[in-house]
Amino acid sequence: ELANLEEELGHTEGALDVAEQALAIAEKPTIAHALERLRLANLVGRLKLRMDRPVEAGKLLEGIWPEVVRSGYTPLVADTTLSIALLYKTLAQRAKEGQPRTAMLAKSDGFFQRALKLWEDLNNPYQVGETRRLYYEESPTQA
Repeated sequence: ELANLEEELGHTEGALDVAEQALAIAEKPTIAHALERLRLANLVGRLKLRMDRPVEAGKLLEGIWPEVVRSGYTPLVADTTLSIALLYKTLAQRAKEGQPRTAMLAKSDGFFQRALKLWEDLNNPYQVGETRRLYYEESPTQA
């Protein structure tokens, strides 16, 4: 929660530090709290995107995605799906015009639509709005 507060205050670098420390703790074998570890990994990935570090974010998100899907925990799946949409959007913005950029934008939109549908299926209008806001307003920045 401290990482989320730092993020809300616009302290992306501080939020990343806190989230990475919490993730290191959550990954300890004696902790064994899979959902919290996945939630924190998703947060770290999203923060790295905000700090314009898409390669690091992509490796992290790609690593957790199969486990997130297997968890079946819809809020986590929806939030991670949005993170992946934002990743592809960032990569597309960096790509040159043409086939790869078009493909990345299509993937981004597909993940975005899936995230929206998951929140709609949960009847969560707040998260539907937040998903739209983040997708349309989010852009990488230097912290």
